[in-house]
Amino acid sequence: MLADMTDVPSSGITEPPPGSAAGATRASWPPAPAARRAWIAPLATAGLVATTSLLALAGDGALSEGGIGMVYLVPVVAAAVWFGPLQGGLAAMLGFLCWNFLFLPPRYTLAITGAQDLVGAAVFALVALLLAGTTGGLGRSVRAAWRRERGLGRLIEASRRLAAAGDRGDLVQAIAEEAAALAGGAACVLLPLPPAPGEMAPEPVLRAAWPIAAGPDAPAAWEAARTAMAWGRRTGRDTALLPESDWQF
Repeated sequence: MLADMTDVPSSGITEPPPGSAAGATRASWPPAPAARRAWIAPLATAGLVATTSLLALAGDGALSEGGIGMVYLVPVVAAAVWFGPLQGGLAAMLGFLCWNFLFLPPRYTLAITGAQDLVGAAVFALVALLLAGTTGGLGRSVRAAWRRERGLGRLIEASRRLAAAGDRGDLVQAIAEEAAALAGGAACVLLPLPPAPGEMAPEPVLRAAWPIAAGPDAPAAWEAARTAMAWGRRTGRDTALLPESDWQF
């Protein structure tokens, strides 16, 4: 199953023959995670502010105008942690507009008439933007640490699995499955056959794949595999060399 059939990336691992110029190159399968849709973060941020507004309206009368303004800092912090400082800034702007329109006199307008309200609005804007910046940076640090921990755990698990492989067939199959997990799509392992009479380059042969039925079948894919094996260069899809291939080696 290739990328154009399944809409997932396909990758190949080629093992160059010993002593060849490609001997230092083992594999290439760049991770290709699905891009997050651009509208999800702003929509979620607006939803956080809208939910806060509903809760503030429910508590109207029990809290002062300044207290309600502090409530609007909650979606600012949440949006900054989950989606980054840009969305935290968006939550700060939306929160200020909702607070001003719904709770500051004169209500249901965006006008600010009193000096006290003007000072309160300025303080709210300053605090909200500071929170968006600081918590957004903290959120990025937490996500980066989580990704490092997850990657380390996968590496340890892969090492244990490869060490437990019974023979070469089990080993190459385990490599194909781990490569597929990293690539987020299909992967295969190609090993070289001795060159045919009159040929200089070895012929790649499929030894393992995941899913089991995966593997290059188009002529362009096999040409990319031969080129990668002969020259030790990243070849195929999303590269400058034979990009018409559905697989990358």
